Formats: sequence, structure tokens, C-alpha cells
Amino acid sequence: MNVLLYAPPLLLLMLKAMDISGVLLALAGAALVQVQ
Repeated sequence: MNVLLYAPPLLLLMLKAMDISGVLLALAGAALVQVQ
């Protein structure tokens, strides 16, 4: 599961952003990973 490899960076980005945009980017990234 490559998702585990991408999880830490996404969490760091979310913590840095602390904004709705960060959450949306994380959800979009997760969706793209699931599609691929």
C-alpha cells in the first residue's frame, strides 16, 4: 500500500497549512491514489 508512504507528508502538509485548503488537497491526493 503506497498510501502509507504518502500519509506522513500529507499529515505534515495539513499541520503546516492548518486550513481547509490543506484538507482538500489531502482528500484530492487520496482520491487520485485510489484511482491509480
